[in-house]
Amino acid sequence: MWSKSEYIHEIRKIAKEALDKIDKEQLSNYNMGVKSILYYIGKSVLSIKYLKENEKLQADKISLETVEVIFSKISSNIFKAEELFVDCLLLDDEFKADIIKILKSLDIDKLEKISLGELYEAFITNKHRKLLGQVYTPEYIVNHMISLGISEEAITENPYFSVIDPACGAGYFLLGAYDKIKQIFEKNYSEIIRRYPELENELKEGSHFFILKNNLTGFDIDPFAVFMTKVSLILKGNIKNHIQTNIFNKDILLEKDYNLFNFQEESMLEESNKEKYDLVIGNPPYIGHKNINKEYRKKLQCEYYDVYMDKADISYCFFKKGYQLLKDNSKLIYITSRYFLEAPSAKGLRKFLKSNYKIEEILDFYGRNIFKGIGISPVILKAVKTKSSNEEILVYRDKDNLSSKKTKLELNKDFEKYYSFQDDLQDSGWLLVKEEERELFAKIDTQGEYFLDQICICNQGIITGCDKAFIVDENTIEKDMLEKDICKPWVKNSEVRKYRSIKSKRYILYTNLIEDLNAYERTEKHISPYRYRLEKRRECLAGTRRWYELQWGRNIEIFKQPKILFPYKASTNEFTIEYREMCCSADVYILSLKDNFKNEISLEYLLAFLNSSLFEYYFKSVAKKLNEGMYEYYPNKLMTLKIKLGTERNVIENKVKKIMKLYNDSFQTENNKGNKELNNDVKYRNNEIKKEIEYLNDYFFKIYKLNKNEIDIIRKFVKSL
Repeated sequence: MWSKSEYIHEIRKIAKEALDKIDKEQLSNYNMGVKSILYYIGKSVLSIKYLKENEKLQADKISLETVEVIFSKISSNIFKAEELFVDCLLLDDEFKADIIKILKSLDIDKLEKISLGELYEAFITNKHRKLLGQVYTPEYIVNHMISLGISEEAITENPYFSVIDPACGAGYFLLGAYDKIKQIFEKNYSEIIRRYPELENELKEGSHFFILKNNLTGFDIDPFAVFMTKVSLILKGNIKNHIQTNIFNKDILLEKDYNLFNFQEESMLEESNKEKYDLVIGNPPYIGHKNINKEYRKKLQCEYYDVYMDKADISYCFFKKGYQLLKDNSKLIYITSRYFLEAPSAKGLRKFLKSNYKIEEILDFYGRNIFKGIGISPVILKAVKTKSSNEEILVYRDKDNLSSKKTKLELNKDFEKYYSFQDDLQDSGWLLVKEEERELFAKIDTQGEYFLDQICICNQGIITGCDKAFIVDENTIEKDMLEKDICKPWVKNSEVRKYRSIKSKRYILYTNLIEDLNAYERTEKHISPYRYRLEKRRECLAGTRRWYELQWGRNIEIFKQPKILFPYKASTNEFTIEYREMCCSADVYILSLKDNFKNEISLEYLLAFLNSSLFEYYFKSVAKKLNEGMYEYYPNKLMTLKIKLGTERNVIENKVKKIMKLYNDSFQTENNKGNKELNNDVKYRNNEIKKEIEYLNDYFFKIYKLNKNEIDIIRKFVKSL
C-alpha cells in the first residue's frame, strides 16, 4: 500500500517522463501538457473512487476501459471538461495504465485526500507562476486564515454560513473551509439539529452534499483551476451521479464577460450572482499592469476606478469585489502582496479600505517570502464590512526568524504583536509600526526643513536597449580600437557602495554624441551585429531614435557633474559621491543639487544624512520591503522625505571627505593582505572609518534632539538589518 509521499512521488515520476518530451521554454505547450496529465489523473481518481464506493469493485477489476466508462457516466452531471482538456499525444495507453495502477491501489481514505493542486504545483514552472499571477498558499497559512474566518459558534448558529473564494485557483481555501465546516457539523450535530430540525433528513447521510450545496462557492477565470477545485471537493465524500458544486469558470471582476464552464449551471450561477456571503477569503492573483491586456485593463479601470489606476495590480480590484460580495458586518480575509501598504499606485485602494471596512487585523510578513518560486512578501488582512470608529487594529509583524520551511504559524513565537488605530492609516501609505516607532518617525519628519525634491533632482540611469552592443571593457576598446571620446565609464547597481569610489572597469559607448556615424567607423563595426535587434526597439520604429543610439541615454551633463549615486534596490543605505564623469545603468539613480541650493548645502552634507542611521530608520519606516532584508529605493518615496540642516556643515563635509579617502586608501592596499604592515594600516583605517561614521550618526541624533530611548530604537533597528 502506497503512502501519500510514495504515490505522489510515483505519479510525478511517470508524469515527468511524459513532460520531458516537451520543451519547457514553450510555456503554453508545456502548460497544456501538465493540464492534460492532471486532467487524466483527475478523471481517473474520480472514477476509481466511484467504483470502489458505489459498485464495490476490487482493484484487480478496475481497468482503463472501466475508468473511461464510469467517467462518461458521472461527468455529464458534474462538469463538462473533455472538450477543454482532451488527452494529448503524451498520454498513451502505457502512461494511463501506470497511473491507474497507482490510483486503484489506494484505499478510499487516501483517494479522498488527493489534491490536484499539489500535483499541479509540482509540475508548473516559476515562469508560469509569474506570468499567470498564480501563487499557491502554504497549507499552514490556509489553516490560519480559515480559523480567523470560520468558528464553531458561527456554523452552529447558521449552518448555511456561506464562504466564497473569488479567485479559487486549485481550491485550497475552499478545501480548508470544507474540512473546518465538516468538523464543526460532526462535533455539533445534535445542537444544529435541535436548532434546525428541518435539516435532519438532509444531514442523516452526512454533511458532504450539504456543504457543497450550501456553504462553498468559488470562481476562477482559468477553467482548469475550476476543474481541479471541483475534483478535489467532490473527492471529499461519497460520489453520486447528481452531485453539484458551486464552482464556476467566470471572471468575477467583470460580470458581463464570463464564460461558463458548464452551461447547465447557468441558473445556479445567476443565483450566486444575487447572493451575499458571510466570508470572502482567498489569495487574489498578482498581475501587474504590464502583463494585462490593454483592453482588459481599460474595463477594469472603468469598473474599479476608485482602486485600480496608474500602475495598479489586478489584486486591488478584488478588495472592492469582496466588498460587493459580502453581507453587512461580514468578514473579508485576504493574503496579498504587502506592496499595497506603500505603493503610490495603491493610494486609491488604501483610501477605499479605510473608508469602507473596519480593519481588525493585519499580519505582516515584513519582507519574508513564504511563497514557492515567487519573490512576493505578503500580508494577511482581516476586515469587516462596516464603518470604523477608529477602533484598534491588531498588528502582527514578523521578527525575521520565520523559516521558509514552517508548517505552522506560531504568532507568539514568530511575530511581534502591537496595536495601531485605523485613523492613523494615511492614504499616502500605511505605517504599521509600534506607537513609539510611529512617534519617532513623526518627530524626525516634522523637524525636516526641506523635502529632498526641493533641494535636489533625481534621475534614473541609462537604458541602452541592448547592453551587449553598448557596454565594453578596456580590452575591447583597445582590441577594436574604438573611438575613445564616446567611451564613458560605466557603473552597475552592485558596484555602488556606501562612501566608496567607483572602481568599475567597464565603459558605455555613448553613441548619442555621434552626429556623423561615418566618423565612427570602429564603433559602427562593433555595434553592427546587433543592428536588427536595435532597429526593432519601439523608439526606432517610431522614428525618434537612430538605430545606433541608446534607447534612453538621458542628458550627458547629468553624468559629467559631481553627483550622489545609489542603487534602486539594497539591504542597507548605499549612497556615495562620484566627482568624475560616470555613466550608470537604469538600476542606479543619480542625485544632483539644484543650483539655488548649492550655496546652502553640499553634496557631502547630503551624503552624510542619507547614509546616517537616523535616515536609514526614517526611510525604511515607509519604504517598500521587497523580501528578506531588501528594500526598494525608488525616488517616488525617497524624495518625499525631509532633511534638516545643522550648523556644522563644514565639519560634516570634511568628515565625509575623510571617510571616502580612508575607504579609497584601504582599497589600494587590499590586494596585499600578506603584508603585516599593510594589514595593520587597513585595521587602523577601518577603525577610523567606524569612528567618523559614529560621529556623523551622533551629530544627526543631536540636531534632531533625540533622547536615549529614541536613539536606542534606531540603533536596535539598524543592528537588526
